[in-house]
Amino acid sequence: MARFFASKDFAVNSARLVKGLTLEADDAEFRTGPGPVVRGSLLGLVMAGRRAFLDELDETGLAELRRRSEG
Repeated sequence: MARFFASKDFAVNSARLVKGLTLEADDAEFRTGPGPVVRGSLLGLVMAGRRAFLDELDETGLAELRRRSEG
């Protein structure tokens, strides 16, 4: 299901936000995408387009994800 959300744009532009980033869950077997890593809970990754969840994530791709979510 997380892979589905990462590939679609619904209320949050998920696919555009994570394009070129690797999403990696630290509490489940989930990894998708190329590029700088954004790591966190599976729920945090699915909800990454909502700013409240960005504080739950880390790694090298987080700065880019923050920049995209603010624009």
